[in-house]
Amino acid sequence: MNSTGRKIDVRNLVPACAAISVFGLAFGMSFPLLSLILESRGVSETMIGINASMMPIGILLFSPAIPAISARLGGRNMAIGAALLTALIILTYRIFDSIEAWFVLRLLQGVCISTLFVLSEVWIVRYAGDAHRGKVVAVYGSILSLSFGTGPALVSWIGIEGWAPFVMGSAPFQAGE
Repeated sequence: MNSTGRKIDVRNLVPACAAISVFGLAFGMSFPLLSLILESRGVSETMIGINASMMPIGILLFSPAIPAISARLGGRNMAIGAALLTALIILTYRIFDSIEAWFVLRLLQGVCISTLFVLSEVWIVRYAGDAHRGKVVAVYGSILSLSFGTGPALVSWIGIEGWAPFVMGSAPFQAGE
């Protein structure tokens, strides 16, 4: 540390950007994919909306517990586990292919991706460095926006039938580890 404050720590910013991209892709892909599948099955708009609310509910319920759990397990270990569990959950939607199961899976997915969101935010604040914080936050925000947009783009490209959207949707989370 010098008179300009904390220095940027790129080695720790890369995992933060990877974590937020997993969050954005999982969030951005799940909403249109699952909603379109449910719509194609004749599920009411109200039920589709209630089902979709489970992921944000999981985020809200679990986020307060993340600091204590990451202090015990370590942030890196917790992020890797959350990314792998997110991949597994995305595949599990296809295995347990019912709206009832999707309520639970969406809640669990919210728990997992909230971990990635909270940890990446903490890492950005901690490792951005005082002199470069604005630039780092801009890159981080751009990565988040790009990953949000990539989710629906993948759904429009792959479609909603069969295993393909679920395998493609889980692949980035598995490849990162």
